[in-house]
Amino acid sequence: MTISPSEADVEPGATLGLTATVQMEDPPPTLVFEWAVVSGPAMLNGLAEVEADVNTSGDGATTHGVTFEAGLEPGDVFLTVEVYDGAGDAPVLVAEDDVTLTVKPFRVTIDPTSASLEAGEQLTLTGSITPAPPEGERTFTWSVGTSEGLLDGQTSLEKVQPSGEQHSVVYQAVDEPTGCAKTVSLQVQIDTGSGTVTPAETTATLRVGC
Repeated sequence: MTISPSEADVEPGATLGLTATVQMEDPPPTLVFEWAVVSGPAMLNGLAEVEADVNTSGDGATTHGVTFEAGLEPGDVFLTVEVYDGAGDAPVLVAEDDVTLTVKPFRVTIDPTSASLEAGEQLTLTGSITPAPPEGERTFTWSVGTSEGLLDGQTSLEKVQPSGEQHSVVYQAVDEPTGCAKTVSLQVQIDTGSGTVTPAETTATLRVGC
């Protein structure tokens, strides 16, 4: 028995087709495929378990497919497939296999990631989430160190958006900078309805008056 693909990295919220194939020289008229998500952030055809009766063919190869639906949390997903002889009152296990797929994390970036400015100069910074979350509010939290500049007139601000994958702020360099490099941080939190997902924080480095 084989499961295809046997490994994959899947974006959060994305889907992937999975196919299980059983090769038998003399298959019974019907095989029962039982798929299950044992652990990890995912569903199969919208369910944790899928069962299907599949009529066999004369060439000995019998297949059944499901749609893998990645959750929004990152992590490994462990799936199993068991295939039973559908004839008779007592099911007989004829094949089994498993596969581990990985749900990738959301990535947060700031554009530009670095820049050189004069004292008092302004620069627009745009934060992005990749891929765009399919649902849920997303909260962009920006911050910059005290005396290192302002972001929309503040050293920290929070913006809640019902949709969209970007948010921009205007960085205002101080008129009399001390030191050279200034760090702007961005943290994004995504509301999934049943919890929150918080991708890794990202930063931009701005060189002011140097």
